[in-house]
Amino acid sequence: MSSAKAAIAERRLRPLRDAIDTRNYKQALKLATALLAKHPDSAYVLALKALVLERTGKPDEAVALCTQAKDTKPVDDLTLSTLQLVYSKLKLPNQATLCYEYACSVMPNNLEVLMALFKCYVREYLYVKQQQTAMKLYRLVGEERFLLWAVCSILMQVGSSGGGGSKLVPLAEALLKKRIDSHGLHELEALMLYISILQQEEKYEAALEVITGKLGELFSIQNDKLRLQGELLMRLHRYVEAADVFQEVLKASSDDWAVFTSYLDASLGRCQQATGGELAVELEEHEVDQRLEKVLKLVSELQACIPAGELKRGLFLAHVEVAKRRLLFRKKIGTEDQIREQSAVLADTIRSFFSRFGFLLSFSSDISEYLEYVDETHRDQLSNDLHEASSQFQNESPIKQLRRKISAFQVDEQLLSKGRATNTDLVLRVTKMANLYVESLELSADLDAQESMHGEELLVLATNLLTELFRRTQNMGFLLEAILVLEFGLYTRRYSSQYKLLLIDLYILISAVAPALDWYRTLDVKYILIETISHLILPGLLASTRWADLQGLLKDGIKFYENHQTESADLTILAYNHSTYSKVLEFVEFKERLERSHQRLVFRSEAAMLSLKEHANSLEELELALAELDFGRIPLHWGAEENLLSLSYNEDLQSRPWWSPAPEECLLVGPLREAGAERNWHYVENDEERKKRENCWRSSVKRRCLTPRILSLLLNSVKETNGALPSGSDVADELEKLTGSYLLTLGLSTDTFEAWLQETTSSDNLFETSAAKPVDLMTSSLFWTMYRLSSKDSKSASTVTLFVKTMGCVLEEVLKVVLRDLIEGQPELKVLAPGTGLPTVSGLISECFAWLSVYLQAWHKQMQPTSGKKKKKGSSSVEQNSVSVDTHLSTSLESIRAEAVLHLEKLQSVLNEALLTNSDQLQDVSNATLTSNMAGSPGAVIKVLESSRCLEIATKLAARTTQTQHRWQADDLLRNMILSQHEALDGVKSLCTLRLNNLKSLKF
Repeated sequence: MSSAKAAIAERRLRPLRDAIDTRNYKQALKLATALLAKHPDSAYVLALKALVLERTGKPDEAVALCTQAKDTKPVDDLTLSTLQLVYSKLKLPNQATLCYEYACSVMPNNLEVLMALFKCYVREYLYVKQQQTAMKLYRLVGEERFLLWAVCSILMQVGSSGGGGSKLVPLAEALLKKRIDSHGLHELEALMLYISILQQEEKYEAALEVITGKLGELFSIQNDKLRLQGELLMRLHRYVEAADVFQEVLKASSDDWAVFTSYLDASLGRCQQATGGELAVELEEHEVDQRLEKVLKLVSELQACIPAGELKRGLFLAHVEVAKRRLLFRKKIGTEDQIREQSAVLADTIRSFFSRFGFLLSFSSDISEYLEYVDETHRDQLSNDLHEASSQFQNESPIKQLRRKISAFQVDEQLLSKGRATNTDLVLRVTKMANLYVESLELSADLDAQESMHGEELLVLATNLLTELFRRTQNMGFLLEAILVLEFGLYTRRYSSQYKLLLIDLYILISAVAPALDWYRTLDVKYILIETISHLILPGLLASTRWADLQGLLKDGIKFYENHQTESADLTILAYNHSTYSKVLEFVEFKERLERSHQRLVFRSEAAMLSLKEHANSLEELELALAELDFGRIPLHWGAEENLLSLSYNEDLQSRPWWSPAPEECLLVGPLREAGAERNWHYVENDEERKKRENCWRSSVKRRCLTPRILSLLLNSVKETNGALPSGSDVADELEKLTGSYLLTLGLSTDTFEAWLQETTSSDNLFETSAAKPVDLMTSSLFWTMYRLSSKDSKSASTVTLFVKTMGCVLEEVLKVVLRDLIEGQPELKVLAPGTGLPTVSGLISECFAWLSVYLQAWHKQMQPTSGKKKKKGSSSVEQNSVSVDTHLSTSLESIRAEAVLHLEKLQSVLNEALLTNSDQLQDVSNATLTSNMAGSPGAVIKVLESSRCLEIATKLAARTTQTQHRWQADDLLRNMILSQHEALDGVKSLCTLRLNNLKSLKF
């Protein structure tokens, strides 16, 4: 019996523990209080009461009791484990560590306490102390697992040091080698850990000897051993032996595609694909032919062994892969005619594969890699042949026939470039897809409500075509039709995530944030999905005035990152307990990757910015918000250069639609519209484009991290005597440095900024000639002007004039974009059109004019006359100079304020005009654009979907998930969409009015 139990009788403790286990915390608290009245020095009861208080939401009281228990220096396992549990929940793992460290000092040879101390270090990610404790355990009992704990701790030190701890890897190898020589290894996980260390040191020969030796018997699955053996042989350039090993694996597992490609690589020897697309091999033409024929012979032998009815497609896809390798080799040594001939052979193998497996869901993904190698002269023919072939399998079931037709359309999307079809051709093609979708509904009638329907891909293909038609024609009807098509798909089956992802982006595009947010919530995004797909909704919320929804999203994201560190430690401990050492390293690596996550930094920086924007109407409230951020030092630390350079980018951009390859990028309107014509629907960015995008993201998030500190310094500078910053002062130096850093993120410098700004604002099209976005352009100009005014620079007057000009140019350009859709286009559709500049207007008002407003408020407060101060003798000239400086400053500030008021009034007028439009009238015109009978006009797809036959089936299918027989109502969807846009406009208008009233209340 432990000392904690001995001090208090078991019969008295049992009711308390039972109450805690049954979550009867009220009774537990009563029992714990009663026990403490009789045993006030019992550390165990104090810990139990702290546990109850923590679970009832009283963390401060729980911490106080834990501290009281810890001060008694407990060493019994019950008290220590209870304290550790409470401290872990309170996110104070270091306090539990202190308790166990003391216990180990008292009982240095206690195995259980040492193991608990090791796990405390795991929770704090203290890798060096983990290693030291694990070695103590190993020396104490000599068990293999403790040595492996130490080795894992060493490897984690290497990973956390960014490669600086490479000298530790030989130490890990030496420890394991010594163990192997004396006792061997008894677990496969231990062997795999040793092999990974040898691979990390590029000791492939030694690793091969280990696998082929006695330790190789630890592999329970022979194929796993052979795969690893083949990989090591490839590393050693022993290709013939590697090919033999992979061949042996294929004979046992013929459908293993990764092994087949490795076997093909080994058969061709040292080969790689060159930048020109050809296959670089160190073999003559006849040797390549001989080896490929040998590969095909093995494939044929394995095909003959496939039992009838089994669908093993790898061996048949092998013919396509071999044809591709031949084509790449021909590109190196062949003539143009030979290359085209081999391209025709590749197309034939694809046709053959379609004949056998075209009815599978995986068909398009199986052959997508090979379609790009088909020569342009054979693409049309291949597409036509697949469509014809899809109708020739009359003996197959209707579902298989449907799948073949869908596969043919999917190949079309990947095979045919956008520019090769006319608008009329695209409309005809999308109409065929709609008719095929109706057929698929009939075949899906008997499926379970949560099962995927047979033709779900068709509406995705149709949406891609409709958005391309909008990009070409800028006819809003096509975009509306795309939205309705996806809404119809979700009406039929609400569980389709691919429809929701596309629909969210389309709604964000037209500033209808409310329905986008509604569909995003149905995705039930949580845990790691917050990291990977929150980029779909976050830009839309940031560009809107729905700050409560934005705050909720940011709060959930930040909470996920905070909780994951604790959860990751628990998972790591679980992996240690089960001796899965590969998972130990994996969990820690994943935790560190999340800590360096770009999306995490975005969440934190935007939460800080949101706090400032929410309090920007009052100078006092903004200063309190800045104080919570340590006057901008906290976000400044987040955006430090070393942190930015180590960022990891985990966003799943493959989930984004083709027209929006990255957040805040749109290929349908604006300057990137022409780029949309050049990219196919499945375009994948290259490394150069990826690096450019990541640099842009890095610069953008750095600007967000710099803004709070710059703003804090500018407001602080106003409080200096007469608002003048002494040259060389800490504030002046830091402000100059950070302002320069802000400009550098835009590719500018302090020396050339004003000249660049002068040139940019004098150009005809400001947005296209400037690489900076309007909000960044105006913010940088605003910060620069504030800095010049604060430093009382002799050129501050010209800087103010330039800022006023910049503000005018930016606002005029934004208004031009807004008015183009509100007035020059169809007046009734003015709110619906994408690219109205509403997100830009929102950003300018919520940030640029907010910072300007609080800066002017600070000056207005500083310039108020003070009473009770007497004039000193001999100071008249100094005071006269101070008055003249203040007069000049007042004139500059008043000119900025008056110009800002003028532009905000113009903006307010435009927003008022947009809100006067009747939503019912908008809906009627929207319906009219979708019911045109002209060829090549929008409305063809929705006409098919709203046919009586289709609606009847869709209504029955919809009833399975909604449990009601409500009918499809496109009118209601359009009305809600328009109301959402009006809500967005009204939110921007209200914010504009708030900023305007604030500026009007100031006079200089």
